[in-house]
Amino acid sequence: MKKISFLALNGARLSHDDIASLFQLTLDVANPVKDKIGDMAQVALANFAASASPFIDQINRLRESPLTIRITNLRTDDNAIVEEIKRIIVFEKKSRSEARKEAATDLEFFFKPYWDLDDRALGAHIKGATELSGKYLADAAIVAKATTIGVNVPMEELNVNNTSLASLYLARNEAVGGRGASGTDLRPAANDGYVQFCNVIEQSVNLMPNDTLITLFNNMDALRVKAHTLISKGKDKPEDTSATA
Repeated sequence: MKKISFLALNGARLSHDDIASLFQLTLDVANPVKDKIGDMAQVALANFAASASPFIDQINRLRESPLTIRITNLRTDDNAIVEEIKRIIVFEKKSRSEARKEAATDLEFFFKPYWDLDDRALGAHIKGATELSGKYLADAAIVAKATTIGVNVPMEELNVNNTSLASLYLARNEAVGGRGASGTDLRPAANDGYVQFCNVIEQSVNLMPNDTLITLFNNMDALRVKAHTLISKGKDKPEDTSATA
């Protein structure tokens, strides 16, 4: 029998909301059949539920905050600004003007550590955008190059928008923080529990399959496929000559 495996999923690239939904839906399909999946899988499921539930509860509280809609809108604006900056840089690298081409090339190198800002989790996005704006404003040469190709305008917008986003994010976290640990603190344990449960189900369906395990495996894999589609494909990324795993 050919070994079957779950779709590879880079959960680190999913937002707290998206991965919390994945965890909850996985529990929803697994709990009704837990008595038919074997002792080891039952233990793994119990461990997963115990670690994921606090994280899911915290994310649900954040969703219910009156500040969440404003934060989501500002994050959407931030992402649009970042994408605009990247589009300008990529376009101007092909300019017939040597000055514009050189400015775009230098800016691409400057922006490279932050090129994935729009893919990062909210907290990491805010931190990265704040760091980027600080370095940008402190470097007169980079500001001049940005002005040459028109990136200075969206950079000013990013700084203003991200400052507002950071303030709202902090206010929401302070309001919700008194109810328990943050989602960022709770996520690693939840993720470990999920990975362990997936590994046990994968091993079980290959070594001692039954109809219930096969159905559960297929349902869990479908959820992973859906989650995978939420991950940005990262268009217009700069060339990266470094080794990757």
